[in-house]
Amino acid sequence: MILGRLLYFLGHPSEYIGLWLLDSTVWLLALTLIVALRQLFVIRRQMEILVRQDELNREVLSRRIRLLMYAKPEPPGQLVVFCRNDGNKTAQNFYWHLSVPITVSRYGTWNSSGKETLSNPGMESHDGEAYRHYTGFVPDPLYPTRMTPVARIATTDMKLPLWWSTISEDGADPTPDAKMQRMEHHASKSDNPKSS
Repeated sequence: MILGRLLYFLGHPSEYIGLWLLDSTVWLLALTLIVALRQLFVIRRQMEILVRQDELNREVLSRRIRLLMYAKPEPPGQLVVFCRNDGNKTAQNFYWHLSVPITVSRYGTWNSSGKETLSNPGMESHDGEAYRHYTGFVPDPLYPTRMTPVARIATTDMKLPLWWSTISEDGADPTPDAKMQRMEHHASKSDNPKSS
């Protein structure tokens, strides 16, 4: 049919020029509509991908390490200092800082196993009192809601005033400027600590 029209048009161009223009316009509009629908489909897919990427980015950015240190009495005559991850991201390769009053013997502060005394890098003052400052490094992963012991202190004073701070890949805790905070002496979430 189209071939017949083309042959007739070539022989009689003035009679069917309007029909050919109408036919070509309809075909052009149909082709434009198909291209536009295809572009809308592609744009819709791209928007779905962007929304998913945005949700994933928000989830990743909302994950944060939040380390908390506290002391818990353990017989006979020891305070065990724990570090717990209260965040929703695994902590690894983090530093902890602990200030112990000078009333505690320098040989009374040990590592988490209680087999080696901690080295004392310096002195500092909190609330007008002198403290020994200890620090340590934890290379193992500390998963969210888990805790690990970091130090043991030989003392009969179960309410010994201790100060603490931590530094991880997400920054310092408990404050962003790495200032130390007075330590709590109990496990606020669990009295049965899980070691990492």
